[in-house]
Amino acid sequence: MTQEAIFYSLGKNTHDNIPEQRSAENFDAFEAHIRSTLSMKKGEFYFCAGMNTGEHHDKARYPLPNTYRLAALAKPK
Repeated sequence: MTQEAIFYSLGKNTHDNIPEQRSAENFDAFEAHIRSTLSMKKGEFYFCAGMNTGEHHDKARYPLPNTYRLAALAKPK
């Protein structure tokens, strides 16, 4: 069975609207990285689906395209 790369986002805290985009070559590498980013308290670090680059619906606050944490920009799993 071939394992495909896993694309995910890693945020600094729960308010991070533009999380860092990451990838892991397989599930084992993904799991190892997630386990290494455990936080000391709630609200530090989070991971979610990878994000595509796009526009935010609040253009006054976020005028430029980016990898915003929005359901509309989420990559398929």
